[in-house]
Amino acid sequence: MTDWNGLMIAGLSAYYSVTKRRDILEILVNYLSFFKDHLLKGDGSIFHLYIDNQAKVDGFLDDYAFSIFGFIEVFESTMKSEFLEMAKSLLDVSIVKFWSDDENAFYFTSNDKCETAINTLEFFDGAVPSGNSVMFYVLNKFYLYSGITDYFEKAERLEKTFAKFADSNPSAYNFFNFGLQKKFSHNFEVVIVYPDENDDEFKKYKEFFEGKYFPNGTVIFFNPNYNNKLSNFLFWNDYKLVQDKATAYLCSNFSCSPPFTNFELFVKEFERKINAK
Repeated sequence: MTDWNGLMIAGLSAYYSVTKRRDILEILVNYLSFFKDHLLKGDGSIFHLYIDNQAKVDGFLDDYAFSIFGFIEVFESTMKSEFLEMAKSLLDVSIVKFWSDDENAFYFTSNDKCETAINTLEFFDGAVPSGNSVMFYVLNKFYLYSGITDYFEKAERLEKTFAKFADSNPSAYNFFNFGLQKKFSHNFEVVIVYPDENDDEFKKYKEFFEGKYFPNGTVIFFNPNYNNKLSNFLFWNDYKLVQDKATAYLCSNFSCSPPFTNFELFVKEFERKINAK
């Protein structure tokens, strides 16, 4: 099932980010290949399940939302651009297929596939989160990546829709509250641009950040030579190497510090910033 696999790879990516186990990375990479070969249609839409060597049933909102979430998490733990490219493609397709301007939310069934008079809207987070809760999270995430206002505006409208329910019973909307906490507590992005993995300064940054979890920020390692498939919409595409060695940028709200080419100076400023919050 596409939706459950999306949640599974999100969990595996968190495990990989701490352990760096090669077998886990292999599972994540192989799943993306399987997804493209068997679940992805030519028009960018996806199937709900794959059984008996056959993909069946058009995807529902949860299939898109959970897959986008999973691919984002894999990207952030591996920096493999193909996962982010797939996540963005699915996000754009899901907006066309499921978003309702009247409801300010996403329908569960695609607008062009619903055969009943009423299409359902799901908000409650039970054993698994609702598709709308996860879409709220990923819309805010892609806005941070890109600054594209359409993502921000839809997230804002979805937040107002959730407010009608979550205020009276917040424990029933746990993943939405998680996304809300991420939105308001996010205060930095670190972009490390590096020439290759043999660069001495890059190794220092990698060792410093590896295995650490920063709930209020995002750390991006970007190699312009090998990550050239990253779409031009990403904000860090504008940041360059200085003196052909690993260069760090400390950013907040799409505004970045002057580049750091000295690891020790960067760490001093980074720790000052996160300890000040």
